[in-house]
Amino acid sequence: MRSSISIISALFLGATSLSAAVPVPAATPAPQAQAAAPSHGDIAVSRMVLATGVVSHEPQGAKENFSVHDGKVFAFADISSHGHDHVTFHWKHEGKTYNEFKAGIKDSKRWRTFSSVRALAGSWSVALQDAQGNVLKEISFNVAHDAPAGTPAVAQPAVKEASGIKEVLSSLEPAKPAH
Repeated sequence: MRSSISIISALFLGATSLSAAVPVPAATPAPQAQAAAPSHGDIAVSRMVLATGVVSHEPQGAKENFSVHDGKVFAFADISSHGHDHVTFHWKHEGKTYNEFKAGIKDSKRWRTFSSVRALAGSWSVALQDAQGNVLKEISFNVAHDAPAGTPAVAQPAVKEASGIKEVLSSLEPAKPAH
């Protein structure tokens, strides 16, 4: 019994010293929190946002889904580019091409551009393409007939209805003297 414990300890100790002699691979770096921007050659999209407007070169009212009451849907893109002269916003409504807008760009680490379409009900997508037609980024979204849940309703002015023609006309008659 004692000899079997000695053998087991020797094997254990031997295995331990053996593993120490084997080189340990370097630790794998932790994955980055944010994925790299999609790129094709010398062009990369750092940000693409859907919104209800663009003010001072920034998207306003960013959303994922829209209502026909929004009026328009804007696709805003923040691009870095070298050697490209334009990108194309390719809009699809219900799976069919609705519009294509070619936006000029210049060599820049940060070039911002946008395109918009009228908010028609249905399923939509907008793809940002380089000059060769490669899709740099694509976003799908929906436009509802009504305002999305959580959107405050626009108050309608109250209309006071007259209770009847007789009442309206009687208010125009001069008061009768009391007898």
